[in-house]
Amino acid sequence: MQRAFDKMGQQKSLSADISLDANADEIYAALKDTDDFERRDADLLEGLKLTSASAFDKPLKDVKAGDENGSGAFKLAKNDGKALLEVRSIGKKYYVRGDLKAFSELPSSKGRDDRAGIDELMRKADELPSSMGAVKNAVKGEWVVLDADAFKELAEKRGRSKNGARGEEEQLDPKSRQQIFDAVRKALGDNAEFKAAGKKGGADHVKVTVPAKKVAADLAKALEPLRKKLGKDGRPSGPDGAPKKDVTVDVAIKNGMISALTLDLSQLDEKVKGKLPLVIGLRGGAGGVMAPSGAQELKPQDLVAAMMRLAMDRMGERGTPDGADGLRI
Repeated sequence: MQRAFDKMGQQKSLSADISLDANADEIYAALKDTDDFERRDADLLEGLKLTSASAFDKPLKDVKAGDENGSGAFKLAKNDGKALLEVRSIGKKYYVRGDLKAFSELPSSKGRDDRAGIDELMRKADELPSSMGAVKNAVKGEWVVLDADAFKELAEKRGRSKNGARGEEEQLDPKSRQQIFDAVRKALGDNAEFKAAGKKGGADHVKVTVPAKKVAADLAKALEPLRKKLGKDGRPSGPDGAPKKDVTVDVAIKNGMISALTLDLSQLDEKVKGKLPLVIGLRGGAGGVMAPSGAQELKPQDLVAAMMRLAMDRMGERGTPDGADGLRI
């Protein structure tokens, strides 16, 4: 097991696919007793997959908190591979695209209303001036690029105007982030039990079992020095919310490296009835994250101007009665 983790740490890139290994009927049967869960929610979860990736110019084991020489990617997609939302981070540039039409076609309580609203938004976007071409591209699901510094400056200005500058005590510095990582690794390592579980699909499987409440307690104790930086009440999360039982994760090892982690979510919540496997598929050496071609820069001032224009249009439509001029007051 340790060799499998070590081999993963030798990779310069890693990607993870996250999804539920269950159909809509199984998801609904497992979650129908949880708060506000409906059949359409099960249909939605069945068809989604989340993928994240990161890449550096050195092995992952040598990456330190605060390293800025890496790239990353995030994709939310349907199981058929069609992307709903994609984000790629390269340096201080963020490349983004989202398929609003595809989002509106997902299982929803609103149904046609969602699609009608998206159609109206796209029509409004077509009426924007050519100087707002990047906004039009964003609405139509094409790639746009955002400059992190420009949006950070805008966010900081808005934050200071409302709440003042954030205090340094609220921010996690690289040393604190490394301390959290070490605490998690130690809490799991000190309490885990390993058991061989045979071979399946070309991979060796190992069952890793930990006492959830004991791990949570050890973790809370280790993070006590960071209590001012963690949690809304200034204290790290304790063991109260952890289940009073052992939790087992199935670890698949292929070609000497971790290839998948499977966790049955029913172990974490008594309201979940029946098995509900969450699968995290891992791939090392997946390659770097590439910038998409043709992305137009979306400037914060253009985005704000477009939002204000669309808001004014909506106010005008709502405020003007049939056969009257101007806004209704």
